[in-house]
Amino acid sequence: MGIFKTAKTAIAALRANGLRSVLMALGVIIGAATIVLVVAIGLGARASIDEQYSNMSVTTIFVNPVQNSASELSAEDAEAIAAVPTVAAVAPQLTGRVAIATDAITSQTMVVGTTPAYSDIAALGFASGGFFTAEQVDRRERVVVLGPTAAEDLFGADDPIGRTVRIAGKSLEVIGVTTAKGGSIGPITLDDSVFVPYTTAERSLLGTTGKASLNAQATTIEDVPVAIDAITLALRDAHHLRSDEGNDFTVRDMGSSDRAAS
Repeated sequence: MGIFKTAKTAIAALRANGLRSVLMALGVIIGAATIVLVVAIGLGARASIDEQYSNMSVTTIFVNPVQNSASELSAEDAEAIAAVPTVAAVAPQLTGRVAIATDAITSQTMVVGTTPAYSDIAALGFASGGFFTAEQVDRRERVVVLGPTAAEDLFGADDPIGRTVRIAGKSLEVIGVTTAKGGSIGPITLDDSVFVPYTTAERSLLGTTGKASLNAQATTIEDVPVAIDAITLALRDAHHLRSDEGNDFTVRDMGSSDRAAS
């Protein structure tokens, strides 16, 4: 009887305070919905960030020139970084958006001039063919690896291996097609991009119009801060910067802001 009496009392209270009860219920519902929405937005933003950086290891370090600086990064800077003990790999990167064409189709694409180490740093997979070699970089060979979206745009469902494309008016042979990655690395969407030897991009395709940067990989996640400091010192020495001069480059890891201390 106690339960029935309690229920009867509760119902009577609800009838007597109907508006207050409705407002309380609405408050609980709105509060719960807000929490769910905030959590969903947070998870969505995290997923977007994860997608953008899923193409690189957590040990990846990005080196970029300081805006409006007279100095530029180069393949020689990559060699200086490669000598750092806590750096496992480094790849120079020269990028620019230019025309790419077959006999039937012309479009604009992001050209990434780099070295074989880039394939490992970006964890590229291959649907067919493979990446270019160090020897092909040394010989400035006109070969190209297509992202899957670029390959489909240019050749549809056909296998492009061995076919020829024209980039900035120069003919290059397709030697590989990467598997879909999704996301992006800074301004570079891997699936839409094409990859060529750094020397080919520098000499024949992009020249001084390309944007130079470097991608490095620390030996372990624990070595990332040490590698960043060592890379900074190596580049300052390579650029002949005096102690009273600020860096003409920035160095950052996957989750940090630019470390371009003056």
